[in-house]
Amino acid sequence: MQIVATMSDVKMNFTQAQYCLTLSLLQTIPRAFAFDDDELDDDLSVSPSPVSASPPPPGTPLDENGPTVDLLPELAAVAKDADGTTVALKTSLELTFGVQRVTLELFTGEAISTETVKEASLARFSLNETGVKYKMLSNGSMEAEVVIRSFTVHDTRPARQTKFREIIPATSHAGHQFMINYTQSGGTDRSAFANVTIDSPKVIFSLDPLFALLDYFMSAFRQAQVAAPPSPDDEPNALPIADAPAASEPSTSTFAFRVNVVSPTIILLDNPERADSEAVILSISQVQMAQQGASPSTAVVRSH
Repeated sequence: MQIVATMSDVKMNFTQAQYCLTLSLLQTIPRAFAFDDDELDDDLSVSPSPVSASPPPPGTPLDENGPTVDLLPELAAVAKDADGTTVALKTSLELTFGVQRVTLELFTGEAISTETVKEASLARFSLNETGVKYKMLSNGSMEAEVVIRSFTVHDTRPARQTKFREIIPATSHAGHQFMINYTQSGGTDRSAFANVTIDSPKVIFSLDPLFALLDYFMSAFRQAQVAAPPSPDDEPNALPIADAPAASEPSTSTFAFRVNVVSPTIILLDNPERADSEAVILSISQVQMAQQGASPSTAVVRSH
């Protein structure tokens, strides 16, 4: 099955009150569907016990119960069955999706009516020319690719006198600025690999818009701390906390990733009200970070 879809430009507005309410709902809804221990015990007592499969003999490879695929940057076209026979893989689903622009504009807590929205604008984020490709093969292995032409951030505060409205300007080079490739193998041992590339990102900012954005995103957590009830440890007759359940056996699936940032530039302005403001410029040739299997993360930084 092959699906090709495109979407028109998306524009979203998010006030600070809406942001706090959204995070509150995300924390409340999971608790509404949570069950008490007594209810779980009742469900387990009436539910039939599952039929346990006989354990494999010692020395049996993990992929004997199904075909596997070598974890490569691209999906393999063939796989080996349990008896070692080569099996050709077919594409079961292929999806291509694209959207020209996705814009999100943030507004401070002063946006309480239609008259005050314009004066309460804080910042505008934009994803330009986003494309998504997804492919799944007949054995369950899959590959997803996300490309973004550019990501921009603008300081939209009308009362702010600044010559530098672009916090993250659009890239001038050809090609995509963000590229994400995710591959997951099929079979019983589902290993995954993610490759992220960011090409020539630039950040131009002063401390004032940084603190304004930080205050916006932290406002929901401050309200949650004020509205949170006292913990059982603060009560004099609190019941002892039950021991935590034993941790489940670790999964055999592995996840590896590689992040490559090419030519990042960070510019900290001294006085953004002046076009000739002094600035501190941090320029790095390349930053690489990778983790393969259970190995610890490694980072490589090359500066100019």
